[in-house]
Amino acid sequence: MSDYTWRSKKDGSGRLTIVEIPFNAKEVFHKPKGSVYVSGTINGIEYRSKLLSRGSGKFVMVSDKAMQKSIGFDGQEMTANITMASEDLEAVTGEPDKIADVKCGLDVLTAIKTRQSIRNHFIVIRDRCVLSMLAQQNSNAAMLEFSAGAIIVCGDKNREGIEEFLYADCAAAAQNILLCIHGLGLGGVWCGVVPNSDWRKLPAFGSK
Repeated sequence: MSDYTWRSKKDGSGRLTIVEIPFNAKEVFHKPKGSVYVSGTINGIEYRSKLLSRGSGKFVMVSDKAMQKSIGFDGQEMTANITMASEDLEAVTGEPDKIADVKCGLDVLTAIKTRQSIRNHFIVIRDRCVLSMLAQQNSNAAMLEFSAGAIIVCGDKNREGIEEFLYADCAAAAQNILLCIHGLGLGGVWCGVVPNSDWRKLPAFGSK
């Protein structure tokens, strides 16, 4: 655990704030090649991010407005208490013949229900008026007019600082939900919500 200086320097867009890393990340994390991904906490708030190289062994981490607000950053230089550990994202190689021999006694539904990587970012809609409103505003979601319910899968930008990971986490959760629905003999369909679309701005999806 270390105290790093949280700089008030902004990038070109004015939305990001730079944290200067006081060590050579590639040497400390033993990553001579490729990007360095890290996770930890900033003043107790969880984050995941990719470090950006500035050359000559210097690295920085950027943070969006959501994270800045969470840690109480007001635009002035401040000192934040940061924990940081490297995440190894390289593909893991295995021995296919040995992996194939592994037997699992769980059925798919039990496996999905008991697997744990908890995020708690699901909104369940059963209100007929809300479902009808969503169906009428998007022809691709017309089935909601007659559905028993809808599940909105959400992501938390404060906890997941890497946009690609956020999409992957939500997609994996949605696929597990669809498998459970099918396993129960029911019907389910995945409806994408495009950012900044009129459908996305409807009250059912919240104000964020």
